[in-house]
Amino acid sequence: MSQDFVTQPPNKISRRMLSLIIVLGVLIVAVAVFIAMMAWPKPTPVASSSPTAPATPGPTFLDGHRVVATIEATDSVGQQWGLIGATADEVIAYNGDNEAQPAAYDRATGNVLWSMYADCGDLIGGKSLVCNVPQGFDPDHFDPTWSYKWSLEWIDAATGKSRGALNTSKLGTYIIASSETSQGELVIGFTGTEDDMVAGPVDAVIGYYTGPGAPKWTLKVQETVTTTEYFYRLDEGSGLFVWNVDGTVFIIDTATRTLVAQTQAYWAQVFSGRMVYVQADADSNLLPEQVINVQGGSPVTIRTVGSPMPDFVGASHPDLLITTGINCVEAYDPATGITGHPVWASSAQGSGGAGCAIQSIAWDGDHTVFAFGGDGRVWAFDVTTGQQLWSVSVTDATDSPLDPFYLTFAYSGSMVLAQGQGFSVLLRADNGQPMTGIVDDPQDMLALKDDVLMYFGANGTANIAVPSF
Repeated sequence: MSQDFVTQPPNKISRRMLSLIIVLGVLIVAVAVFIAMMAWPKPTPVASSSPTAPATPGPTFLDGHRVVATIEATDSVGQQWGLIGATADEVIAYNGDNEAQPAAYDRATGNVLWSMYADCGDLIGGKSLVCNVPQGFDPDHFDPTWSYKWSLEWIDAATGKSRGALNTSKLGTYIIASSETSQGELVIGFTGTEDDMVAGPVDAVIGYYTGPGAPKWTLKVQETVTTTEYFYRLDEGSGLFVWNVDGTVFIIDTATRTLVAQTQAYWAQVFSGRMVYVQADADSNLLPEQVINVQGGSPVTIRTVGSPMPDFVGASHPDLLITTGINCVEAYDPATGITGHPVWASSAQGSGGAGCAIQSIAWDGDHTVFAFGGDGRVWAFDVTTGQQLWSVSVTDATDSPLDPFYLTFAYSGSMVLAQGQGFSVLLRADNGQPMTGIVDDPQDMLALKDDVLMYFGANGTANIAVPSF
């Protein structure tokens, strides 16, 4: 007997019911997420890092910088802080442990790469130093009178090793001074003593060195010391060296290796077109304007201005003579001089509506001129139009103008440094705002060179900071 089985079809869920189930599921998930978010800890707000609302200083030495080395002085002999220069791999600075002990620090790690006992100038061509090295120096048996025989040595900046001594026998027995050029070293000396030099003009010899050994060329000159501040300033351009040594300015043609002129002066600067402006003193032998022919070379135009420092201060712009005057800061075309109308004049005022009394001017090599006034104010001007970009007071000097002898003013990269007796301020170059995390004590000081900053604390330490980007 057979039985037929009938298969029943499965129950079907309607489309309306399926849609309802999906909607309910989504709602349940959304409620769960909302509850979880409400229970999650809220993040702490972060302060804005804009110039108008600076971030709270963190552990870094400076906004955008990081400390790579901290130097502690032992005061065993004396202290000398200072930045010598920087390369892509190292920072060279006096380490403060001895008044003549530069050292090189690795930019990445801060490790000491080399150190030596010497008095060194600035970097030459980014790879060499000329250092005055005390022969026979022994730090364990220090002579406090520094009665050592000294030798000018050509030093490899990467290793700290001497490539040899500069042969100064042609210059005389007493070296007066030396200054770095872009590719070499100018040295001046004579046969005699320092007392002879101070007593009156001496027959001296200038030598130019591009490495160890004998000078590349020499010039016979007369040197007269007109200041006891040991002031040296070198400007170069248009095939000229303009070197101020203790108040005597030497104008040297580098191609023909001849002395174009020398005079007693406060200040001198070379401009494009082989034009030199000299701020001469009363004993100057120069005419207000003269053209000097150079045998075998191109002529040099020399113009003198008589106003004393600090009323005439330059910014080393090759095509603009930037100075201070009744309109605060003025710029002139060197070809037409300062007796005519300026290219531009800024009428910025100092404290209490007084004139700005500029003590120092720095040009950033591009679009901006920075000025530091004796009333404690710093300005920034557009180098093309003279328009004031910003100004800020860094110290109150309304009643007592700042002594220019103690003022330091420097520009490097994105920073402007202004400091004097009892104050030290680092400003952002774009808007004049103080940079955060710098000085804890107003007596602490700073040094700025290339892209490196050095902080000198009152506790006998120094921090070296490099950009962190």
